[in-house]
Amino acid sequence: MIKSQMFIKYLNSKAADPRFMFISLLLLALGTISAGFVAPTFIEAAARKQCLNRDWPLDQTQAHIKFCHTNDYEVGKLGPAEYFVPAK
Repeated sequence: MIKSQMFIKYLNSKAADPRFMFISLLLLALGTISAGFVAPTFIEAAARKQCLNRDWPLDQTQAHIKFCHTNDYEVGKLGPAEYFVPAK
């Protein structure tokens, strides 16, 4: 037998084990649940930082300020958008 065939046979024998299936599904479920709680936290932190630094292109300022006010994020006084002038 080729090594890859032996490895596949070994995996198939372990995958059929109920203990292995239980642990695998438990890890998958816990990972999915934790990602559901962690991802929005990072996204909200990035949005707050963007509003505080006014980190957006000048032509999108009104939309971003409206977004920040809608979500009760503080809008900074100065930031990269104040100094950046896009090339035309």
